Amino acid sequence: WRNSVAHLLAAEPVWLVLAAAVNLGALLLSAWRWERLLQVLEPRLGFWPALKAYWVGSLFGNVLPSTVGGDVVRLALVRERAGLANASASIAVERLSGLVVLLVAALVALAPPAAAAMLGQQRWWLLYFLAGVLAGGILLLTFAPQRFAAERGSRLRRQLAAFPQAIKLLNAAGAFAR
Repeated sequence: WRNSVAHLLAAEPVWLVLAAAVNLGALLLSAWRWERLLQVLEPRLGFWPALKAYWVGSLFGNVLPSTVGGDVVRLALVRERAGLANASASIAVERLSGLVVLLVAALVALAPPAAAAMLGQQRWWLLYFLAGVLAGGILLLTFAPQRFAAERGSRLRRQLAAFPQAIKLLNAAGAFAR
């Protein structure tokens, strides 16, 4: 611990503030994304309660041996207002979307060396261009005009409606009993 404190005291304050700001921004964006997922399932939790639950869950996720502990804490904090099945479904979808983003980021990071080997040194930028087009398409779908968002939201609502029902059935069958 002494070395950690010494490193923090020797660090450039500007970089520490920048790191804290980026971390806070990521936390705010993640809480907003989770609250939007909950809205698709109908519970109206609101941003501030979602942020509080996400923040506390992040603390537990950092302290406990697994980040799943943070998800359980979030679930416990919002289950009264959002319902156990809806909160579980939103956390599961959020985790899956995070995994997809992580995999896409890994592919983008690994693409230039692989492309340079396959296409030659001059053409690897083509994969960056294609990754940019993919990212632009995702952003376009995410921030589409309201009418497209409403259509997509209703389809997603129908698809996600089966997940809480499955959790309720599994719970009734005793799958979550100790």
